[in-house]
Amino acid sequence: MILLVSALAWAWACNMPSATLELPPERPSAPPPKKTEPKAAVADAGPITNARLPVPGGVGALGSRAEDIDGIMALCERFEDDCERHWFDSEAPQEFVEVAAFEIDRLEVTNAEYEGCVVAGACTARALGACKGYGEDLERGPGGGPVPVEGWDMATPERVRDFTGPSQPAVCVTPDEAEDYCRFAGGRLPDRAQWEVAAHGRTNRIWPWGNEEPTCAHATFASARGGMGCGAWATRSVGTTQGYPSPHGALDMAGNAAEWVRPHDEPPGASGEFEIRGGHWATEPVYLRCAERGHFATDFRGIYVGFRCAYPPDGAKSGR
Repeated sequence: MILLVSALAWAWACNMPSATLELPPERPSAPPPKKTEPKAAVADAGPITNARLPVPGGVGALGSRAEDIDGIMALCERFEDDCERHWFDSEAPQEFVEVAAFEIDRLEVTNAEYEGCVVAGACTARALGACKGYGEDLERGPGGGPVPVEGWDMATPERVRDFTGPSQPAVCVTPDEAEDYCRFAGGRLPDRAQWEVAAHGRTNRIWPWGNEEPTCAHATFASARGGMGCGAWATRSVGTTQGYPSPHGALDMAGNAAEWVRPHDEPPGASGEFEIRGGHWATEPVYLRCAERGHFATDFRGIYVGFRCAYPPDGAKSGR
């Protein structure tokens, strides 16, 4: 029931290069993930600092081929009873786009970093009392209390505090607030193409670390063995899963907090929604894939979504 409710929350949110350029290899049709024994949640590997990671320019593959959707559905159905194909149709067709060189944060922006921006007067304090969650995600753990509603509701102050540790990702933030922070830091929210290239490089891997199916050593998610947030029932400190970076070295691009991204080729929020990527602490493996896309309203504020920033190339490489 826990996994199903979380999946419904995520599903609610979802919905030509030059001939002289070398294209990335095609994604195999309906690739079966490598099965491994689930692992127990791992402890933090020690302090890790943020940095701006260089991502070279080139052609990037975005989304999934139409024929891959069958394999995606099969993965979904291993964890849920009511998967619907339209949840994943927005990933197709796969397209190849030219992505200019840029830099991206190694880590998701933390609560401490966001509050530093507020103190500096460049960011707005988050309205934590208006932070939403869905169904059983609003509990503070297994048997942690009655579910307020069978659907969306405001998280209690006690529940919000589960997400406000200094080293946890800054959630309960709107896209505009995230963009204000990135401007303060000298960048912007990454667009769809930048985020996806940073997540899988030009390897077409299923998840940021490769094609090995997620365990709690790889990501913070709704694990069948470990539970919500791999037992934390919330986000974990950024960089907890240090051993499984993306090809460019970014961490937590799958799970922990989902991340706001800008559209690649249209004004942000033009449709009344903003894109989120990467899955989060309460979603299953199918939603952690690099090509997965979800959406929330432009004013959405929830316990699921945070962000990281992207920057022009050749910026400062030191941690914040």
